[in-house]
Amino acid sequence: MGYDIKSIRQDFKEKGIFYTTPELANYLKSFLPADVKEIYDPTCGNGGLLSAFDDDVIKYGQDINEEQVKFAEEHLQNFIGVVGDTLKNPAFMDRKFKYIIANPPFSIKWEPFADERVEHLPALPPKSKADYAFLAHILYYLQDDGMAVVLNFPGILYRGNAEGKIRQWFIENNYIDMVIEVDGGHFVD
Repeated sequence: MGYDIKSIRQDFKEKGIFYTTPELANYLKSFLPADVKEIYDPTCGNGGLLSAFDDDVIKYGQDINEEQVKFAEEHLQNFIGVVGDTLKNPAFMDRKFKYIIANPPFSIKWEPFADERVEHLPALPPKSKADYAFLAHILYYLQDDGMAVVLNFPGILYRGNAEGKIRQWFIENNYIDMVIEVDGGHFVD
């Protein structure tokens, strides 16, 4: 199935499809140590973030879009990809990763449920915004001594209610080392 402007807009609206530029991928990678041996991206798309890593790095990824995963399989060395909804049908549940890099879809709708990835949160992320569901997924997959670099929509820093409670929980448990504002103008063509 090919893409036209209408289907791209619809996919963006429903699934938050976003294309990470190489410059942005390299910038996010710069926060990780140079000796990364394997990396996981829970919403890998066509592998834009994973492509910033050398060919000898083992790359794990999952994405809801089959064409995007096929593209990543064809263009990335040492890529292990799975097609599926990361929140509904997560792959690699038996793994913990030392390093995770992600650019999850911004503020998409999701069907809330409680499983081991979100059961420790003080509230479920709202149905209208899955941002903290993706962060809970990432935290679950991260080794105790691991590190994740995640690009998120700024709204996660100020929205209240359930998200405010979850944000406070992340802070109180010292899961956040730093927050950096990324000026998008530096990373677009």
